[in-house]
Amino acid sequence: MVLLHRWLLSNPVRHLIVRSCLTLCLSAPAAALPTPQILNVAGQCPETVISWTSSGDGVVYLVMLTGSGGVYTQVATTTQTSFFELAQGTYKATVRVISGEGSDNSPSFPFEIGPCGHCGLPSVTLNPPDPSRLWPPNGRVVSVLISGRVGGIAADCPLTRARYHVTDSQGWGSDGIPAVQNDGATSFMLPLVARREGADQESRRYEIIVKVENLIGAATSNAVQVVVPHDQGK
Repeated sequence: MVLLHRWLLSNPVRHLIVRSCLTLCLSAPAAALPTPQILNVAGQCPETVISWTSSGDGVVYLVMLTGSGGVYTQVATTTQTSFFELAQGTYKATVRVISGEGSDNSPSFPFEIGPCGHCGLPSVTLNPPDPSRLWPPNGRVVSVLISGRVGGIAADCPLTRARYHVTDSQGWGSDGIPAVQNDGATSFMLPLVARREGADQESRRYEIIVKVENLIGAATSNAVQVVVPHDQGK
């Protein structure tokens, strides 16, 4: 052993080669990152569970969901299960390992989410505006009551959007958000001008459109009209 040591030290190049070989041969191989395998996507909107399997301790995963609009959401977790609230639609799930050096992705996993158990198409019923005729056309501002009821609302299928839009036969328009109560009742006051162009031989018509959308993206609308007559007989 002593002779071998002297032999190595007698030639610096020989010593460097042998030492490099020992370092490479005896070093432990780098731990390979686990590749997650998605096992299952279960549930129905709004609750969806994504589970996968992967080896390794202390691994941090990034769960990415993409839909038709691009990246939907991403969540970092150390478990192998993630819970999401998803609307009806088509998605792809990818689980990525982000701990340690480098990263490794699972194959993309396409899946579809069906409609919520109690979610269907909502409905909008509107009462006649009060008043529905603005006379005389003297330019005053009249507060018009728009009221009605929204159907199809449930605890597990709430509305996510409600809007109204006003169009005018003479070019004016506006938008707003109507208040919708828990029982579906809705009402709002709309200031409209009792005026029309003098050269316009037709009545001026305001159209008020109320549109609602629920958790799964199902939308419906309804409309009523308020008229500024050309003459009192119209």
